[in-house]
Amino acid sequence: MSCPLIPSGHPEDPQTISFKTMRKAVGILGLALPPVLILGALISGPCRVFLDSLSAYYHGVMRDFFVGILCAVALFLFSYKGYDWKDFWANKIAFIGALGIALFPTTFLDPPPACLRLPLETNELKGILHLVFAFVFFLDIGLMSLCLFVQTDPKKRKKVTKQKHWRNKFYRGCGITILTSLGLLVAYGAVARFTSFRLWWFVPALESIALWAFGISWLVKGDAVKVLRDS
Repeated sequence: MSCPLIPSGHPEDPQTISFKTMRKAVGILGLALPPVLILGALISGPCRVFLDSLSAYYHGVMRDFFVGILCAVALFLFSYKGYDWKDFWANKIAFIGALGIALFPTTFLDPPPACLRLPLETNELKGILHLVFAFVFFLDIGLMSLCLFVQTDPKKRKKVTKQKHWRNKFYRGCGITILTSLGLLVAYGAVARFTSFRLWWFVPALESIALWAFGISWLVKGDAVKVLRDS
């Protein structure tokens, strides 16, 4: 007996399943990056200290995890096409941002802990590029959650369901969280650059919050939250 054809866009359509799997994978990786880096460094040693940014873990024993997770996120973002040209280019820009963060290591504003891997990356140009790519990445994923994820697929129903309404609230909340975190990071970076003011926990905390918001928005987009799925 032949299997019936599944129409494109149907919940069981292989392409739809593939898109949702990609979205879930991106979300899981975004949620996992901060605890993997911080807890991994504390458990693995020999540098059992909290660093002043997530990017600083590149210079320790968690370098491979830092680069590997970011490259995996970049690969999924590159492969994901979305619904239209806006989705397509937004994902390509996020891909470039994530890949740039992984390939151009950060530099240190203050002397780093002596237990970190030596020799440390001290190329100032690479450090500047790292900041540029990080800014582009967080700005892009924030705008994606705030502006693109809330749109309704015109090929489907015109009426916005109750579940879609609540998903949009999550998307907007995540987008605002990411962009607010980015703004605070930029402001703190400017102050720290020209003064002696330091809060060692501030940058990794905001980076973690932004990445978790990013991860949550993509998990919701991938229908990982059952109560928010369209029935």
